Amino acid sequence: ATLRMQNLIEDLLTLSRVTRKGKPFERTNLNHCIKEVMSTLEVMIQETNTKVVLSELATLDADASQITQLFQNLFTNTMKFRRPDTAPIIEISGAVMAGNLYQIIVKDNGIGFADTYKERIFAPFERVHGKFKFPGTGIGLAICRRIVERHNGTITAEGSTDHGATFTIVLPIHQ
Repeated sequence: ATLRMQNLIEDLLTLSRVTRKGKPFERTNLNHCIKEVMSTLEVMIQETNTKVVLSELATLDADASQITQLFQNLFTNTMKFRRPDTAPIIEISGAVMAGNLYQIIVKDNGIGFADTYKERIFAPFERVHGKFKFPGTGIGLAICRRIVERHNGTITAEGSTDHGATFTIVLPIHQ
């Protein structure tokens, strides 16, 4: 209980720091952010036999540390919410959109979620799969949304039970 409370406090601090302690935006290569996440999560990626399929991504104005945190949370969720006896696959692609916008798609083959939860999963402490079945505090996707909103963007999710999840992130190329 003490360890769980400590993790909860740390996650709440992370959530509150997104806007209070954010760094100035600078030209950020999204491919470098993904590579940093893969390096940080290398052991977990190997232990779960996760395959990452990465298309070439853009460079845009962003807080690199927060964008790296965003991708790290999404990667961790994929590996945590994986189907039994199925190696996780994370597919990441991007495309330039009209109006100075860039769309990033992060798709996985995990356990997914019922479509009725697609907004609720971004709320702090919202746990679709129960707090004892999977570890964590239920803050990860709330942090993702806060990061994306700080960057003047949007994040949405689509899911299907036992068929994975797709997160669509739209960010300005130039802030």
